[in-house]
Amino acid sequence: MSAHLRLRELSIRFNDRTPPVLTGVNLSVGAGECHCIVGPTGSGKSSLLLAAAGLLPPEALNGAMERTGRAGTVFQNPGTQILFDHVGPETAFALENAGVDPAAMPDKVARALAEADLPVPTHTPTSSLSMGRQYRLVLAGALVTEPGLLLLDEPCAQLDPDGCRAVAGVVDAVLKRGGGVLLCEHRPDPLAAHITHWWRIEDHGLRPSEPVLAPAPPPRAANRPTDGTGPALLEVWDLSLRRGDHQVFSGLDLTIRPGEAVHVEGGNGSGKSTLTRILAGFLAPDAGTATLFDQPVAPARLRGRVGLVLQSPSSQLFEDTVLRELAYAARRKGLDDPEGRARCAAKALGISDLLDRAPFLLSYGQQRLTALGACLTQEPDLLLLDDPFAGLDREARERVHGVLDAERARRGMAVLVTGHNPTSSLRFADFYTRELRISGGRLEPVA
Repeated sequence: MSAHLRLRELSIRFNDRTPPVLTGVNLSVGAGECHCIVGPTGSGKSSLLLAAAGLLPPEALNGAMERTGRAGTVFQNPGTQILFDHVGPETAFALENAGVDPAAMPDKVARALAEADLPVPTHTPTSSLSMGRQYRLVLAGALVTEPGLLLLDEPCAQLDPDGCRAVAGVVDAVLKRGGGVLLCEHRPDPLAAHITHWWRIEDHGLRPSEPVLAPAPPPRAANRPTDGTGPALLEVWDLSLRRGDHQVFSGLDLTIRPGEAVHVEGGNGSGKSTLTRILAGFLAPDAGTATLFDQPVAPARLRGRVGLVLQSPSSQLFEDTVLRELAYAARRKGLDDPEGRARCAAKALGISDLLDRAPFLLSYGQQRLTALGACLTQEPDLLLLDDPFAGLDREARERVHGVLDAERARRGMAVLVTGHNPTSSLRFADFYTRELRISGGRLEPVA
């Protein structure tokens, strides 16, 4: 059987003013093969997948590419692929494009949703789904036509452990029916049993690699960092919120003091992102009270005092260069030397070489670092980070950890981090003063 994908001396270059993203890439994905590409944040992994999907302009490519059969692609940020208001039409879209008999669509849609582990009615609004569930939805849309080639950009980044197991099952099923899989991943451990070929991007080229697996996760710290001191910075009492038939929160309580670092874990759709939006004043609960420095939480009162990095960083980027993006909040708050602050933040986060770049042309991980830097330059009292390590390689994660630790020590900044991968070796067990889990609409300590 011929290869599902064959790349020969492929190079990617977006314009003449910048160096090539990748050069001389040779790759063949055959039946029953799963190829995993690893590499630093911003090294070109997503660009290579976009090229394989046929989604880059011809003028950006040089070399040869052959692809046989249908390909299904899931981007790193699933929100950029969702077109419809409800789950059913979104999943069926590829079937409509392929001219499938409408009478056959409901069964195919149901099978794809089950395979992607998204047990929701087809009339569910897509806007109500968490990012992890959005990823499952886009995955179902890619699977519904039973493609011969599946292209996955960081499939584990947005998913909880159950979701990662579902993706592993999808990969296994595709390989068993003679398909091929090409994926990029910083955290490939959940899929390692199905990966047949390993590659690493180095010096703008694709090189064979040994399996890249994370070390054993660290034990939870026996001696926690010192808890925050002084009066409460943020207090939440008896918070309740209902979305349709789903009770998201029921009697949720939370107190955060200056200098604390709190980790909140939970599965996809458990309410982690919703909680950060309530704490930032962007969403009002049905009942309960949230105060910051004894004042009711409201955007006008929080400006410059609370920073929020969204799960989808591109949603909060708007300036034409990274430098202007980093300096914006500091300038708006009236702090001295906003551009100098921006350059310091860029250096600390390892993105100084991106200052003249447009934020929307950056990789997902680079956008995340830019959004974080833009929050830090305004020196907030409380920093809310919604799944902040998705899309970042190990070095970038360690760098972020160091920056947050330094800000806590220097200014007493409090940090709340959400995540769905509590067993990760990058969990930084020595960083958090408390670890909590959303369960039954409330927060409970993690033992």
